[in-house]
Amino acid sequence: MKNIIIYLLLILIFLGCTGEDSTVSNTVVSTPPKNNSIINWAFFNTDGFQNISFPIWFNDSMVVNKGIKQIRFSINEFEPSEDSTFQDTIPSTSYEASYSKERLNMLYVKKYSEEIKIEEQWFRYRGIKDSLGYSIPNITNNVIYEENDFLPIFSTLHNAQQYKRLEFIERDSSTVQYLNTLSVDKEKHVFITDSSCWNVHFLDQRFIHPENNTFYYGIPSKLVESFKIKNLVEKEQLTFYKYFDNDCIYQHSTFSNGFESRRTFIYDKTGRVNGFIDSLIVEPNDFIESIISKVSYKDGLPELIFSYKSQDTLRSNPIKEVRLNYIFRE
Repeated sequence: MKNIIIYLLLILIFLGCTGEDSTVSNTVVSTPPKNNSIINWAFFNTDGFQNISFPIWFNDSMVVNKGIKQIRFSINEFEPSEDSTFQDTIPSTSYEASYSKERLNMLYVKKYSEEIKIEEQWFRYRGIKDSLGYSIPNITNNVIYEENDFLPIFSTLHNAQQYKRLEFIERDSSTVQYLNTLSVDKEKHVFITDSSCWNVHFLDQRFIHPENNTFYYGIPSKLVESFKIKNLVEKEQLTFYKYFDNDCIYQHSTFSNGFESRRTFIYDKTGRVNGFIDSLIVEPNDFIESIISKVSYKDGLPELIFSYKSQDTLRSNPIKEVRLNYIFRE
């Protein structure tokens, strides 16, 4: 009940910032109806894009059924100035997800700095994803230098390490284990799939050096939380997920250096995500600021995501734009 009350209050805040030109209904709902989206909102974020062995950012079956062969999306973060927001014409990052008639083939990533392309990666997927959403890619990484191209091999390797390439190790009745091949420490990522084992005692008994691993409660396509172990039995929280009773994502939080970044999703009466609220919180629960994001649709597909600071009630200065474009088969 407490979560529902908080959710309704967040919706009222969101609706107060969207104005009358919203492209979707603003009816307040508690638990949204189940409505499959082409975007997997729980993983359509920076952390999700970095986990390249689980390319579950989109609903592949919907992509194939709609005859989409490529999804292009770009992220543009705007720099505020004294008078207004300066809007670059070149995004900070752009992505191209290419599909065959059955599956994802490749993700191509380009990154820019001051409108200059500085790096690019190709992630090529050879196989169909398994039931957990796993498909390990081959990587081609290219770092581009404008000048002073020193230590290119080291820099290229360091650049690739921003991603997690998880190679399957083993699976049993309670865990699925992977090795991050791009990590210097070759850390293991261990998913505890049996909820009866969701306790530190199980980890202490099962693993010799649990502090070297990253642990997850749940399966990769539906996580409950992730954490590391410190001081033998103490959990260092990394992420936390909350869901409605029908498995729609309600809230996603990441933790770092005493801060919590909490994203709460807002649904319309049809069960479609029409926005979300990002809150920055000092642990345990001291609110700092919030960002309001609104999702616009075209022909039933997400097209634009504009983000504004909560105090920008007129929505005149967006601080971030995500733009999606779909290429269909002929």
